[in-house]
Amino acid sequence: MLAKNYNQVVRKHARFVSWRRTWAHLVECRANPALSDNDMPSALWSPVWVFQTLDRTRCTGVCGSEPVRKVALKERLDECLRLSSPSFAATTLGL
Repeated sequence: MLAKNYNQVVRKHARFVSWRRTWAHLVECRANPALSDNDMPSALWSPVWVFQTLDRTRCTGVCGSEPVRKVALKERLDECLRLSSPSFAATTLGL
């Protein structure tokens, strides 16, 4: 998962936070607070199929399995991930 921050997730999605404690080894959460809202991708990517949100206000997007679309989205996501850092720890260690 990639986000600017996970503040809303912690506040509004307690079940996911609880689930993440158990399954943190399956879901890596990273944050890139430097990205603007317009630059933050909203997408699902798999080697077979991709979905990308185009307009969040009107809830429109595109999906497909064309190689050009998959490669372009993968490159965009990889660049955002490269500039991100680990975030949203599954557990908090303390004394």
